Parts: sequence; C-alpha cells; structure tokens
Amino acid sequence: MFHDRIIPFSMPTRIIHGFGSIERIPDECRRLGIVKALLVTDQGLVKAGLAQSLRGILDGAKLPYVVFDRVEEDPCMNTVHEGEQLRQAEGCNGIIVLGGGSPLCAGKAIALLGTNGGKISDHQGVGKIKTAPLPLIAIPTTAGSGSEVSPTFLISNEESGRKMAISSELCYPPVAILDPNLLRSVPTKQAIWSGLDALTHAVESLWTNLGTPLTDSIALRSIQMMFKSFVPAVFTDDMAAKSEQLLASTMANIACGNAKLGLVHAFSFPFGNLHVPHGLACGLMLPFVMEFNLPCCKPKLAQMAIAIGERPDQDENALANAALERVKQLYREVNFPSKVTEKEIPRSKFEQVIKETTSASQMRFNIRQAGERDLINIMERAYAGF
Repeated sequence: MFHDRIIPFSMPTRIIHGFGSIERIPDECRRLGIVKALLVTDQGLVKAGLAQSLRGILDGAKLPYVVFDRVEEDPCMNTVHEGEQLRQAEGCNGIIVLGGGSPLCAGKAIALLGTNGGKISDHQGVGKIKTAPLPLIAIPTTAGSGSEVSPTFLISNEESGRKMAISSELCYPPVAILDPNLLRSVPTKQAIWSGLDALTHAVESLWTNLGTPLTDSIALRSIQMMFKSFVPAVFTDDMAAKSEQLLASTMANIACGNAKLGLVHAFSFPFGNLHVPHGLACGLMLPFVMEFNLPCCKPKLAQMAIAIGERPDQDENALANAALERVKQLYREVNFPSKVTEKEIPRSKFEQVIKETTSASQMRFNIRQAGERDLINIMERAYAGF
C-alpha cells in the first residue's frame, strides 16, 4: 500500500500545449536567459521543413542560433561530443531541441556537458551530475517518448556496443512545447511505434511498486485519451486526435517518471542493443508482460478497463482480462505485429536478451518479481504470439 511509504513526485517542467504554441519559443528563451541557442534536430525534420519553420520563428524574433542537425537514430557519444564542440565554438548558452526521442536525448546530453564537462560516458548512471545542465526547451515532434518531461536519456556507447542511461533530478527540461501541428508529417509506422511507447509508459506505471493514487490517476487518464485518439491520430488528419495523443504521451511519461517502469522496459534495453527501435520493442512485449503481471495487478487493470469503456458491473477478473484483450484489439486496429520474430530477435541472441534483461534496473520496480525462468517463459510466449 502507498500509505506506508514516503515517495516523492516531481514535475518541474513548464508545459505549454496547443496549436501554434511553437510561436512561444522566443519568449521562453528570454525567460530562461538564452541569448544564443544551439538548435538540435535531425535530417528527417530538416527535409520535412519543420526545422525551417522553427528557424523562421527565431529569425523573426532576432534570436541568434546555430543549427546542429546531425543527430541519428539512437545517438552515439561521438554525435553528442560533436554537438558540444559546436556549441562551445559558437558560444551558445542554451539548447532548443526539435525532434523525437533521439534529438531529445542528444540535446539533453549536450546541455549536460555544457555545464559539467568531460565525456558523456563520465556521467552514466543515476544522480551523478553535480551542476544543472544548460537551459533547454524541448519540442517533441512525435507523440511517444515523453522525453520532453523526463530527467532520463539514453546515449549509445559505440565503444561497448551498449546504450547508457543517464538520469538526474537536475536533467528535467525546463520547458516543453507541445504543438500538435508538428505531428502532421509523422510517418504512419513511426506514429504507431511512438504511440505504443507512450501506452507502455502509462500501463507500466500502473504495475510498479512505486505507484500512488497520483501517478495512477495521470496514467489512467492518459490511457483513456490514447484509446480514444490513437487510431484517428495515426491514420487520419484529425488534428484534435493528434493534439490529444500528444498530451496523453506527455502525461504517460509524467506518470512513469515518478512511478518508474517495469518488465517491458527491462526487455527493451537488450532489444535496443540489437537495434530494435524502442517503440517497436515496447509494443512487441507489452501484451506478454501484461499476461505475466495480471495476477498481481488485477485491481488496477480493472480500473484501466473501465477507463477505456468496459462495463463497470463486471467482476475484477473479467475486467482485468478485458484490459488485456482491449490492448490486443488495438494492435489489430493499427496492424501491429502480434509476436516477436527472428527478424527482431534471432534465436541465437535469446540467451543474451535474457541475461541483459535480468540485470536491467527496471526489474526491481515490477510489481511481480521475475526470475530467469519467468523471463524465458515470457519470451517464449512472445515468439508464439497471441
């Protein structure tokens, strides 16, 4: 029970949501004391014209900036160090990030090095940062990672071939701009993967041992919003749905940022080390971890079922199982895979995945403790599919 624990809740990020909210960036730069910004983005957003739109806003406000648009998927240390060298050379004292999870991770890392120095690998882990990073404005262009309100980011270590997680209470972005107009150009496949990343954040926050009524309420409302908006946001030009999906993804990360994450994300790290995109990895494993956790979190999954439209007069068992079935039905609606295949995780890598999952930090937060045999069974179920 939450009554017998002392658990903090943090949400220091200023969130500005709404159509055209990107126009507020110059005002937020002035408020944060940013006199010259490093604009961190990627080539996809340059080609889509979104970076040029933002540059037009900055030019109109006569706010000096330099563009760093070399961020790749799963940004590596070299990319971060290259961005920091450019920032130093140009005298930028703040960061503006335009993008999905990858630019947001790279931008946070550059902001950290701007005040703490060294190599980004020096700061791997939790709570090791001594000085607050440079001020940063996060502008997500996908409704998924929620990194715009998260103190955590991932950088690929090309020397070890593994991803590094860096987290500190000092690393929350000071400002997040949620402009639904920026979702217009998201490819369908990416929108699905991002949406399932967000859904996983919300669902996982319900089954950790750090959840409270505060995190549950945010998670349940975000799940309700996503089940309503996900399909039209992905497949149509319904901008109201895109707006709701974007806000729901941010809410999901607020929930899991405080309640932490569980087994799905424990699996996602070894998947990521095998170059499976994060949203795809989360989506592939969510139903099978739900099956495993269901016996230990029936009350919360029952609440989830009611939130997404199930009749509340059913018993708890029926409602909890209905939540799982609703997730599977959503997968069918968006044509998402119902199982893991050799393409994502070759059988030859099975033992590696289990070993790396066993050592993942999220294991200790999952409400149902899992041993190696449990992880093997979950992966076998994932290969078999539903």
